[in-house]
Amino acid sequence: MEDIEILIGIFSLIFCFIATLIGLLIASKYRKYKQNTLLYVGISMPGLSLPWYPSCISFLMALITGEGLPPQIYFLIGNAFIPVTLLLWILAFTEIILKKNKKIKKIIILIVYTVIGIIFEIFLFYTVFTDYNSIGELKGSVDVEYYGITRYYLMFTLLTLFISSLFGIIESIKSDNADIKLKGKFLLAGIILYTIGAIFDGFIPQTFVTLPIVRIILITSILMYYNGWILPKAVRNLFLKEK
Repeated sequence: MEDIEILIGIFSLIFCFIATLIGLLIASKYRKYKQNTLLYVGISMPGLSLPWYPSCISFLMALITGEGLPPQIYFLIGNAFIPVTLLLWILAFTEIILKKNKKIKKIIILIVYTVIGIIFEIFLFYTVFTDYNSIGELKGSVDVEYYGITRYYLMFTLLTLFISSLFGIIESIKSDNADIKLKGKFLLAGIILYTIGAIFDGFIPQTFVTLPIVRIILITSILMYYNGWILPKAVRNLFLKEK
């Protein structure tokens, strides 16, 4: 592997580890607070790093065996679970945004995203076994460039994450409760940083200068999400004065 591939692999490992750990920490709070949104977000949080998981696995395989993942496996690991993650994310934010008297709207939204997800899954699995080159191109062992429908679906997913988050964040920031308002500000920082990081990671060349900056942005976004959903006492005390 080239030096840049090693750097990509290391940063992918760090990002995926932190995203998974934070997700588990958020999900674990469900037992204490009995809030479904914490469970949904916690489970879906590792999904935010799904496109980087095959990079991690391929990097470790290349270190051990000298060869990374085959393209078909790389594409499946990176994309097959994204529709499920997106559905869990939608579940979380529809519970925040849509009140009980808007249950029909919630069901319609979930059905739409389920159908879109099933269509993408059918396309992905069919194409992986028939013409995987039309999905994307592996660049070395740890980096990938997606094409066509896969690229559009990833952009659609990112746009959904951004817009749905904004609706929930607006509700939080408008709250009179100082804690909820602070959580909203952290979530806003998180979604903005994640969106910027994901776009830059997918559309600009990865160099020894750009890669650390982009991945640090992504890692910071996950930490902002943790503060936004859990708001540890130390963080709260840092930003809010006790009355």
